[in-house]
Amino acid sequence: ERYVMKRINFKAVLVVVLFQQLLGFIWYSPALFGNPWLIARGKNPAFFVPTTYYWPFVFAAVSSFLFACVVSVALDRAKVKTFKKGVKVGGMLWSAFIFPVILTNYSFLGLSRELKLIDGGMLLISYAVGAGIIGAWKKK
Repeated sequence: ERYVMKRINFKAVLVVVLFQQLLGFIWYSPALFGNPWLIARGKNPAFFVPTTYYWPFVFAAVSSFLFACVVSVALDRAKVKTFKKGVKVGGMLWSAFIFPVILTNYSFLGLSRELKLIDGGMLLISYAVGAGIIGAWKKK
């Protein structure tokens, strides 16, 4: 247990959590994919009122934290020490665990290709860059 905790680079984890939350905020803003995302969900952007319900944001931050902790341990064990190699590992994790789930679940739910691409694209960047940050960060 202590051995695993020593492998976690908590400074890099914090930066990744903040990066992923900021990415989501920007990605789903009206300036990027917010309106197409709402339309793909069957919502009218002109009448959409953002939620004041805070739990989705808490879950997003906790999910980012768990991802970053696990990736920190995995990259340390794999001796990944560069941003580029971290990005490759993050992309592989996304292609093995995230995109297949999105593809399957969204298909069974009858959700559109646009929604799959918008959500899948955000998560690809999130995972790849997040793992890249952890890979590049020199733990002291």
